[in-house]
Amino acid sequence: MENPSEENILCCDIFPKIDGANYVKLLDFCFDKSSLFCFVLRERLEGFTSNDVKELIERLAPYLVIREVVCKWPGTETSEPHPVHYYRTEKAAKEHLLEYSSALGVWLSPMRPEDLSFLRVNGRIFMESVTHEHWFSMFPTEAEYQELQKLKLSELIVPSEEV
Repeated sequence: MENPSEENILCCDIFPKIDGANYVKLLDFCFDKSSLFCFVLRERLEGFTSNDVKELIERLAPYLVIREVVCKWPGTETSEPHPVHYYRTEKAAKEHLLEYSSALGVWLSPMRPEDLSFLRVNGRIFMESVTHEHWFSMFPTEAEYQELQKLKLSELIVPSEEV
């Protein structure tokens, strides 16, 4: 993999209605380009977490890197802290995500964690989301964007500006 810090990074908008086969391709791509993924639990806003969320957290436990209660995570800064879980991007972890979701826009509390995001090895954000706002962005290199075109995802992930 090329060093993304040595290439132009694009800022791309992602259409939130990515589902089915395109969702699987998107997750495959994000897992390939990232070392970590994360999401937030909105326990304090919702007052509870669904059994599905609890089960997902249990299944992902072997891949957990850190859980921290913070006011800032990819795409969001808030005045009230929430638990953010960071996991390694391993194949089995991706399979668990696919068991619990069939589209990018379904990552909403209380049925699922929110704001599924991906981070590169160097800590830079690769994909971020603010699900309740239906806002999703990706930061691929030009070469990675060409890969998205080959995957036929470029109509759903559109450059907005260069970072």
